[in-house]
Amino acid sequence: SGTTSNAVLNFVIPRGENGTAATVNVGTTTSLPAGSNATVTNVGTSTNAILNFGIPIGGTTSTDSGNFLSRTTATYSSNNSIITLPITLNSDGITINANSVISISKSGRYLINYGIKSTTTGNVIGIYINGINNTNTNLETTPNDFNTSGSIILDLNSTDLITLGAVNASSSNPLTLQNNTINAHITIISLD
Repeated sequence: SGTTSNAVLNFVIPRGENGTAATVNVGTTTSLPAGSNATVTNVGTSTNAILNFGIPIGGTTSTDSGNFLSRTTATYSSNNSIITLPITLNSDGITINANSVISISKSGRYLINYGIKSTTTGNVIGIYINGINNTNTNLETTPNDFNTSGSIILDLNSTDLITLGAVNASSSNPLTLQNNTINAHITIISLD
C-alpha cells in the first residue's frame, strides 16, 4: 500500500479451520542405539501435534574392553610363566579363559594397561602376544617400588592371544605377588 521506493506491506493471515489455535505437545523421549539418526514423530494431528523424540546414545559404537585381575598370593619360579588373572571385573568383546589367556574379537589398535604388586625385586614382567614376549612392555621390580605398572598401545589382530607374564622368574629369582590386594592386573581397551 506504499510506493515503490517506500513500500508498506499489509499481510492477511487466514484463521485456522475452526478458528482455534493449533497446539504442540511433547510426547515421549526414547534412547536409540549409538550411531543411529535422531527421530521426531508426530503421533497427534496437524492441529494438535504430539511429538515423540528418539535420541541416539552418545558415541558411535560400543568399545571392546576387558579388565582382569588377581587378588591371590602367587609365586612364579620359571621363565615366561603366565601370571594368573582369575577375576574379571568387566568384559565387552574381550574375554579371558581359565588359563588367563586373553582374546579379542576384532583387529585394531588397543591400549593395554598392566602391572603387579610384588614382594620381590629384580623380577621382570611383560606382555606376551601369541606366546612371544613383547620386550617393549618389559618392566622390572625395584627395591624402592614393588608396584610395577605400564601402558602401551599395540595393533592387534582378532586371532591374537594376550597374556601377562613373569619374564625372568626362576627358582633362584622367583616373582612373589603381594597378599590382600589387587596384585596383578591387565586392562585392554579398543581405540578403534
